[in-house]
Amino acid sequence: MQLNMFEEDRAVVRYAILISPPAAVKKVVAGFKQQVHEAVGLDDMNLRSLAHISLCRVNAADDDAFIIKTVTEAVANMCCFDIEINGADSFTHGKTGTLYLRIERPEPVQILFALLSRVFRGSRNASITPHLTIARALPVHKFRQIDPSVFDYRYAFVCDRITILKWAGEKYTLIHEVPLKNHPPA
Repeated sequence: MQLNMFEEDRAVVRYAILISPPAAVKKVVAGFKQQVHEAVGLDDMNLRSLAHISLCRVNAADDDAFIIKTVTEAVANMCCFDIEINGADSFTHGKTGTLYLRIERPEPVQILFALLSRVFRGSRNASITPHLTIARALPVHKFRQIDPSVFDYRYAFVCDRITILKWAGEKYTLIHEVPLKNHPPA
């Protein structure tokens, strides 16, 4: 069953549900963004976006409590897990390309995506390739000038929470972090 997330008397807002990496990863990704900017130029959106692993974007009635409750219930049985960043790669999308950091063993992130897709999109078959974006939607003439191997980076961290952000006109603001279980059930 898909949730009815639109109500006549409430404005529709955008929520982003994601995994926020540690400060060390954010700093490295910011440095990579600067390198790409110096090489081919990046727009403000690419330069300003903080490193994250996207799980879901939701356009819904402006109801933070509902979104928090829905995300909390959707991931209630999910335990903390390790995330390993292992080098860089790229996607192409016709006339644009995306440079990103690869996630090794992405299955737990894919499970989170599937759980959230079920409640927010009514979809049981959706899938993603989990990644940390360095630069996205680069025009192909710029994209071809970038060698992903230059951005070889390895780092591991524990994902122990899911972050919920809300678009506030010019940037996202943190509204809640949903903790994951420490241990699997016995």
